[in-house]
Amino acid sequence: MNRSLQLSTLFIGLALSTGAWSDKPTFNGFVSQAAIISNDNPFYDDEPDNNFNLREIGLTANWNLTKEIRLAGQALSRKAGSFNSSSPEIDFLLVDYNFWLSEHLSSGVRLGRVKNPYGLYNATRDVPHARPGVFVPRSVYFESFREALQRIDGGTVYLSNTSNLGDLNIDLSLGSTTIETTTVEYQVFQKDIVGEFKDVDVEGFKIEFVPTAVRDLTLGFTWYNAEMALQDAATFTPLEQFAGFMVLLGDPTQFTNYVTGFNIDAEMNLFSAQYSWNQWLFTGELLNIDINTTDIEVLHIPENDRQAKLRGYYLQSEWFASQRWSLYGRYEELFNNVDDKDGIGFAQRTGGNALTQYAKAFTLGARYYLTPDWSITGEFSNNEGAAFIAGTDDIDYSSLEKRWQLFILQMSYHF
Repeated sequence: MNRSLQLSTLFIGLALSTGAWSDKPTFNGFVSQAAIISNDNPFYDDEPDNNFNLREIGLTANWNLTKEIRLAGQALSRKAGSFNSSSPEIDFLLVDYNFWLSEHLSSGVRLGRVKNPYGLYNATRDVPHARPGVFVPRSVYFESFREALQRIDGGTVYLSNTSNLGDLNIDLSLGSTTIETTTVEYQVFQKDIVGEFKDVDVEGFKIEFVPTAVRDLTLGFTWYNAEMALQDAATFTPLEQFAGFMVLLGDPTQFTNYVTGFNIDAEMNLFSAQYSWNQWLFTGELLNIDINTTDIEVLHIPENDRQAKLRGYYLQSEWFASQRWSLYGRYEELFNNVDDKDGIGFAQRTGGNALTQYAKAFTLGARYYLTPDWSITGEFSNNEGAAFIAGTDDIDYSSLEKRWQLFILQMSYHF
């Protein structure tokens, strides 16, 4: 268990031992199951077909021990193709200490396993009723880097201030997380190379502002920096090095078999805006990531550092037609390298599929509440490119189609 998570568990134990709580704990949760139709490209499956490989179960607890101290945690089981295995895990477990509370100012600290305050939807992306559709926009909230974005073991310091100008919220984050799958390797190399990208160090902040003059408008900016290094990389004897050099002379794209060092430093800048008007909600977010790969070694020979700029954005509208019905539409684009938008350079350099380097998608969907707790969500998306598929370890990347359609029907229950 991570040290910060151990500390949060210790703090919770100490808090419980005082017997000073003022409220009883509250519990809620959710269960969802989706049916997926993807006849052109595999989606959460190893072949294009119909499947039921998206399932979520969550149980959340909140306990206000005093007016300053809150305990919270969530256990989550999520099956999402090969991205998530459905094994139960602690999604978050934290102590929230609100050490300053006045009429216009509130400030505190959360310690333990905490949600990253990233963008508009990251904190609630796992709750089916709290997100706009079956998925949050995948151009900004990546599925393949979900474990690095979703949470950290560490802490956040938060501040909220109300003034004549508006409401200002600031979150500062510092911690680390662990990636349990091979999604990074398949995202970068489209194969599971020797070694693993496991430990990720994260730091960042988020600023959100609601102006007094336009109370229906929310503006936000998130900055994050994530660093990860290839661990337990391959090693080669001098004789093996010579044999490897001969292979690379014939086919340079085989370098992925001989990587002995690779560090990734990603600096993320996310701009967010959301506006509510009558029964409509309009949302847009723009993400720029400066990706620096350093300490690259092939057969123990250092190579030059590389830089790339990733860009993703979406524009979304939601219409809450009634208490039971809502409709939504979204257009989004993602380019893993704005200087290589079609992915041809990536394919020439690595031998991978160029289609995995970009995605364009138009999505239409609807949600109907059978009761306040039961809902059905259906959405159809028309896609070009396969960046939303990249990162899985169970598909044939060479067989992906450029244009493909996806239909998902999801049933959800909240309690």
